[in-house]
Amino acid sequence: MGRFNFGSAIFAGIVATIAMTIVMYFLGTNIMLAIGSIAGFEGGGAYVIGGIVHFIIGIFWACVYGFIFEPMMKRLPGFLSGGIFSILPFVLSLFLMGVFIMTIKGIFTTDRDLDKQNAQDSSYSYGGSECDPYSQCTPAQDGGGWFISLVNHLAYGVVLGLVYRPKAYKESA
Repeated sequence: MGRFNFGSAIFAGIVATIAMTIVMYFLGTNIMLAIGSIAGFEGGGAYVIGGIVHFIIGIFWACVYGFIFEPMMKRLPGFLSGGIFSILPFVLSLFLMGVFIMTIKGIFTTDRDLDKQNAQDSSYSYGGSECDPYSQCTPAQDGGGWFISLVNHLAYGVVLGLVYRPKAYKESA
């Protein structure tokens, strides 16, 4: 385990996810509503479920950063190592968003719910362009959405790197 600090990873993941969510909001993406809607919820339920999923993902990536990536980049300032790290979830989001969407739909919905959702004419804004939340739309397929996704992930990574604190090594005498 060495330098990994689980409590700090959880805290940093929460703070970085909040920062990313704020940046997403100002760039035209309501990620919690989008995730909750994909899961088949409406109104307040969509925000609650979407928020829970969004924060779980943020905490997961913070643990990956603290356990694997930060020890390899310990000589760099935190904001820089976090920013570099954020390229990993960014690239994965480009190619795996469709899989993520299908997984969320599979966890939270039944076949009857999917039929109801597919019959609705709804869409959400992903980075300023329209994207059907019930298809496998990924940032890579969505015009300039990839750039907005990069900015969002960089905000997450920089804040993660600034907030995360590894355990200090104790020198033995």
